[in-house]
Amino acid sequence: MEMRWEQIIGAAKRENNQKRSFVVVNRWQGKHVPVQPTKALQMMTLLAEQLKEQAKEHCLVIGFAETATAISLAVAQALGCPCMTTTREALPSVDYLYFSEAHSHATEQKLVKEDLEHSLSWVKRIIFVEDEITTGRTILQLVRLLRKTYGRQCPAFTAASVLNGMGTEELAIFNQEQISCVYLHKTDPAFYEAQVQQYKTLGNSYDLRTVSAGLSAAPFVYAGALELRRLQKPAAIKAQCAALYELIRQQIPLQSKERLLLLGTEEFMYPALAAGQMLEQDGYQVWCHATTRSPIVPIVEQGYPLQARWQLHSFYEAERNTYLYNLQAYKNVVIVSDAALTANKGLENLTAALRQCGNENIYAVEWRRL
Repeated sequence: MEMRWEQIIGAAKRENNQKRSFVVVNRWQGKHVPVQPTKALQMMTLLAEQLKEQAKEHCLVIGFAETATAISLAVAQALGCPCMTTTREALPSVDYLYFSEAHSHATEQKLVKEDLEHSLSWVKRIIFVEDEITTGRTILQLVRLLRKTYGRQCPAFTAASVLNGMGTEELAIFNQEQISCVYLHKTDPAFYEAQVQQYKTLGNSYDLRTVSAGLSAAPFVYAGALELRRLQKPAAIKAQCAALYELIRQQIPLQSKERLLLLGTEEFMYPALAAGQMLEQDGYQVWCHATTRSPIVPIVEQGYPLQARWQLHSFYEAERNTYLYNLQAYKNVVIVSDAALTANKGLENLTAALRQCGNENIYAVEWRRL
């Protein structure tokens, strides 16, 4: 598959972030920009193909929240490896390893400690998966934490990403630390830093935090679903996404096969992509993207990836802001979230945003975890 990176990626302005002025937006990732799920999963599988030799060992894939959760789960599926992700959410009855992501809007990262410790009895290599590695500091911090905490129990480490913007000095540090790097495309952060300064014409930004609207039907519930932030086997994840697809096909009254949006929430991205690909195979015209915690400036100039923004309450924490970009009109919309959807302010705000853009047939599925 040929990747035309100049068309796939673009720089956007971060809002009120003094640590880093830009974010690289990948139009095929299924996060900020609507994308056909098969296209997104093809890109993620291409990254997995670069890891096949390393995955001959007993490997664990660890993805980074929030934007790389889907990539890591797709890579793990392609390699047949167990997977877990970092999180910024609070999970019940678990202990964590804590570390931080310095340039992020939400810096705190956590990894479920007992799941990691369980894997150390058999894993020979941990493959960290990111959408973009710019300096490598977050992964380096986590590797050093693991080595300090577990010593000789630590396996080998690989840092895998779709994009890599590390400089010569940073790559040399990874080499000294014996962390191998695998990526699909090399980027130049200085180029994007200069590029975003040229954009001036602001796009539309809508604050929907005080606006509510109703779904076309009460939320559908997929009960007994896996907690995808925790350690899971690839066959179990595949089976659960197939069950989600069956629920959508059998229980939701989709009006036609034209322009169907499956919309994820924050860290919860992969099931919408996986079910969306199955629906594409049935002849549906499917797009996917997701809400995000990252505030990015919308701009209406040629080449800029994000033209409009909707500000919402989070599905997971009512006092937290989340955002949705480049929303369009579809024949049907299915919101897929692992948050509790009853009396959910974020869901009410999101439904209002969808209706503002001309969407009439709006449904939601609650991935109710075990």
